Amino acid sequence: QADLQFEAEQWAEAATAYQNLLNQTAREKTDKVASLINYRLAEIKKKQNQGGLSAPFLRRALELDPGNWPALQATLEIQLAASDFQGALNTRKAMIHGAPNDEIKFDLFVESGKLFWALGKPDDAIDLLASASDADPDGADTHIQAVAFLLLHDRYDRARDVFYQALASDRIGDYYKVYMALWVVAEGRRRGVADDHRPHQLRHEAGPLERRTQRLRRGDRPVAANDPLRH
Repeated sequence: QADLQFEAEQWAEAATAYQNLLNQTAREKTDKVASLINYRLAEIKKKQNQGGLSAPFLRRALELDPGNWPALQATLEIQLAASDFQGALNTRKAMIHGAPNDEIKFDLFVESGKLFWALGKPDDAIDLLASASDADPDGADTHIQAVAFLLLHDRYDRARDVFYQALASDRIGDYYKVYMALWVVAEGRRRGVADDHRPHQLRHEAGPLERRTQRLRRGDRPVAANDPLRH
């Protein structure tokens, strides 16, 4: 009955029904069920434009089931909106532990690195971003986000290291390598890093990658299987 009322957006009726369920004896419901009910009550408060009253229900939901993913997401949303970066970092750590797949987990690593930066802990941020790329060596999105973030925050050497790691992966497509190469090469040139002094791997890859970019911009078809960028 409560779920039907929730789906029908009968918020007051659903809230009463869920509260009645919580008032049942503990023997009649599991912690996971009680956690879900508390999450639903938090959502109802949000739907009733009483979002500030949802926090106690979310806390209780996570006390009963720390892996309640919707409750974690809702909690994170509130913390970020309030610029509670330390709280958001703690929530993201819990989400990393319970992430349903590696793609989400690695994205959480990257986003947590950004939170460390917001907390004034740049070294922790860089270490976490490096950990994300190490843990996901074939993840294009992980590497792109890490390179972009590191360059944005004036960490050229670390960004270049992450880029090299991407180059070593056969599973990261040429298209992604092109854009990372452009960022790294452009930043190196801005810093006055001459080609002759650039590390060998970047000197070797930069020319072919830039030629590949020109082909992409012209809309040419993908390169052949024997193209050197497929190494």
